[in-house]
Amino acid sequence: MTIVCAASDTLGALVVPYIHQRIPLGLLITQPDRRVGRGRKKRESTLSNIARTLSIPIYQTNHLKSDAREVVASYKPDVLVSVAFGRKFGPRFMEQFSWGGLNLHPSLLPRHRGCSPLQAAILQGDDTFGVTVQEIAQEMDAGNIVSQAQRTLQGNETYEHLVEESAIIGRELLVKALLAIQNNEYKSMLQSDRGVSYCYRIEKKSGEIAWSLSADYISRMIRAYHPWPGTYTFVSDVRIKIIEASVYDGPDISSMIGAMIKKHDRILVQCGEGVLSIETLQYEGQKKMDAKSFLNGHSRFCEEVFVSSDT
Repeated sequence: MTIVCAASDTLGALVVPYIHQRIPLGLLITQPDRRVGRGRKKRESTLSNIARTLSIPIYQTNHLKSDAREVVASYKPDVLVSVAFGRKFGPRFMEQFSWGGLNLHPSLLPRHRGCSPLQAAILQGDDTFGVTVQEIAQEMDAGNIVSQAQRTLQGNETYEHLVEESAIIGRELLVKALLAIQNNEYKSMLQSDRGVSYCYRIEKKSGEIAWSLSADYISRMIRAYHPWPGTYTFVSDVRIKIIEASVYDGPDISSMIGAMIKKHDRILVQCGEGVLSIETLQYEGQKKMDAKSFLNGHSRFCEEVFVSSDT
């Protein structure tokens, strides 16, 4: 059975080697290496480096047009495995696979269909999250469900944490599904059209904080957008990154949204509902530091007011 895997760097780096060590991959499709720095030199992605180390053939592309179809067809593939690839697999592309395709989606489908399910689970305050292996379909994340696994959320997880946990859970589900196909023991079930919800593309500007929101929601933003795009705000046109924070268990500190005070070596900020306690932050052009160290170097900082993105 020839398997082609289409994956991105984030989840793929954790999933691809695990699968390949159990069921060899015939080809990895991933995005081209990016140019970085002033010299615009290409930097090999973690996933590409892993694939080369494991001697997995690599095809790097930003699209799945005729040239991509020709490359894939030359491998005479049976199954496509998608791991957060970020591109739609059209019908002409899927015709290259004799069996079809499987997609690893880090949510309990049909909840959180779309491209940012882990961030959505945190932002919406879900009590649980999970991973689904589904058949690739032309309607986004609407394919038959092969298997699912569910975990309880404690309420302090970051996106970075959930990526790792999703990869560990999902790669095991994928291997089981591939072995079932190989052994003619494969089963799937129709995905319900009840309880469908969608999540959307996150942009760099998504991380700007509107202090009129509740402290609870802003604390979830900080966890959902860590490490990218990160959450930030402004004081006197200077960008301040908020890296760690929690909801303050106490009364409001001001009638003015965005107002700050220092308390117990933390920075408290008045939100539209409740108060946020900032624990770690980063002044533009400086290193990140805890609130106590930050205030030692910016003693009059709490006299300022955070500018809200919705003002």
